[in-house]
Amino acid sequence: MKFYRPLYLFSAIAFFAVACSPDESVYQQDILQNPACRNIIKLKDKRDAKALIPYFIDVDYQLRQQAVMAFGSFKDTAALNSLYTMLEEDEPIAQAAAFSIGQIGDTRSVSVLQRILERSFLPETRFEIYDAMGKCGTIELNYYLASNYNVNKDAKGTAWALMELANKKQLNPAGVTLAITILENENDKDVRFGAANALARTQIQIPWKRVKHQFLKENLQDVKMALALDLRTVP
Repeated sequence: MKFYRPLYLFSAIAFFAVACSPDESVYQQDILQNPACRNIIKLKDKRDAKALIPYFIDVDYQLRQQAVMAFGSFKDTAALNSLYTMLEEDEPIAQAAAFSIGQIGDTRSVSVLQRILERSFLPETRFEIYDAMGKCGTIELNYYLASNYNVNKDAKGTAWALMELANKKQLNPAGVTLAITILENENDKDVRFGAANALARTQIQIPWKRVKHQFLKENLQDVKMALALDLRTVP
């Protein structure tokens, strides 16, 4: 997946790869001994969406979560409506659903993800929803992110959504301005990393004086390296 991710999502991805996170060996053993869990892994490998979706309503919470995460491994837009309903589930499943929706990357998902944000979620869940919006979004998402940004409110998700937009060459001047504003106002290293890398990956002109100012005062190595990339092509 990404080269740098917050720990909770890294754990979720690792969970799916081997059916649990590496430091939960007992839980992993239980998963691998569960025939239904092993079947979900096989169905994921076969990309059998039709057989996976019925697990979404299984009484076993663990099976529902595994089945939802499975769709992060292959793009099947036919599963989107079912994944949207899983955003209404408990937060670990909602996080898995947002992740899979983002991996599918369909632009139609943006409005659904925006509506679900009206609910009160844990920061981890809100991050996944914002990140998914970035993966699914187009130029218009820059304006949504800019109009909804407040200092310390969903800053990590906003920054990483901007980086996802930049990955797809969908970052526009409003998004560039927002990324710099985030660097000027936010102290969290994950937030700053996302904003700096959004700028590093954009194809459009940046206000180099503001970026240079951030570069000169930056103490975090990863962030400073990204800002250095921003400054390669400016005076």
